[in-house]
Amino acid sequence: MRYDPLAIMEMLQRLERQGTMFRPCVAELAAAGSRGDFCTALEQSGALHSVLESIVATRALLRDQVVHADGLGDPDGSLDELMIRARGVVVTMQVSRLRDALRDPAAKACCRDWLRGRFRGPEDVAAYLSDEVRRIHGLWRPYRGDQPQLPGVAELDRVVMYNTTLRIAQRAVRELGQVPEVVHFLRGGVAAVDLPDVHSACAHIATALSVDLGPSLSAPLHRTKRATSGAAGSR
Repeated sequence: MRYDPLAIMEMLQRLERQGTMFRPCVAELAAAGSRGDFCTALEQSGALHSVLESIVATRALLRDQVVHADGLGDPDGSLDELMIRARGVVVTMQVSRLRDALRDPAAKACCRDWLRGRFRGPEDVAAYLSDEVRRIHGLWRPYRGDQPQLPGVAELDRVVMYNTTLRIAQRAVRELGQVPEVVHFLRGGVAAVDLPDVHSACAHIATALSVDLGPSLSAPLHRTKRATSGAAGSR
């Protein structure tokens, strides 16, 4: 199977848009039901059904790409895990592409001005990003259901830790894209339009790290101000 970083990024951005529609639909449906407004509830249930269909379809396409690319197994229904892994796949693939592109002496010379702090050469950047992706995956993997039972950890605690560490991992990916030395290097690479492979690889990495997936789709829902005020007004 051919892995397409552009397709993976497009699906992540699609999930971002779908997530912004999902949570308000659920909140409005709950509020309408609680105040006995069944016409609005029916309308919102139709909107929610449409959003859920699109999320399920996007997830299936993304899963096909990610599971075959990273070899970490089936996410077993966890959309949060799938999104973290998708971002990791894009970064890992583009780091490899960046390594190849910067073997060219001319390209390597151009990137010297992009190096700051801990980075003394482009290989330092590539190694750092690769190591961070592995570290981030190491946060949640020990708690996934197909892993050996951890000593002293009950099944309920394992599930809680799995979901908690997935949220920590999402934040860690975002923070990786905010490390000043990484930002400086990627900004230089994105600006290097005369080096197409470097430009493209840096642009993909920057997008994968910065895409705003918003609150986890599995995180607890909080009723919107409009929904809360509507329910209060019906009392």
